[in-house]
Amino acid sequence: MRIKIVHDIGEKAPAGKMADVELHFVDAVDAELRGLRLTGFAIWERRTRDGFNVTFPARAYVVNGERRSWALLRGIADDERGRGLSDLIIATWQEERDVKSRARSERDVGRQPHEDARARQGDGDGHAYPTRRGGRR
Repeated sequence: MRIKIVHDIGEKAPAGKMADVELHFVDAVDAELRGLRLTGFAIWERRTRDGFNVTFPARAYVVNGERRSWALLRGIADDERGRGLSDLIIATWQEERDVKSRARSERDVGRQPHEDARARQGDGDGHAYPTRRGGRR
């Protein structure tokens, strides 16, 4: 099983939603699961901002005007099995976030703030040309 983090959740995402998550069954022991994915997971920032929660796929329904949900992924013997998966999802997301952050900061090392603006200006004839790092075309 592989955990796939979907970072591009768009600007219309609810407040506190950090990412969507999918489980990809690539090395599934059961041949019937191999090549399938389970969607509907999400990572949320806690309201107290002291950590993160993972929501699992669920089916919403209404009984006597009260909205309820039915968890689609549950443990066979106990309901605590999901905690380990939640921890694994959050750890994977944090690791990806840290790697991207390091790559972004390494890429920006040495870049001068005016280089981006100069690259957008072009050559004065209204055409903007891409530049190599450190100078004009």
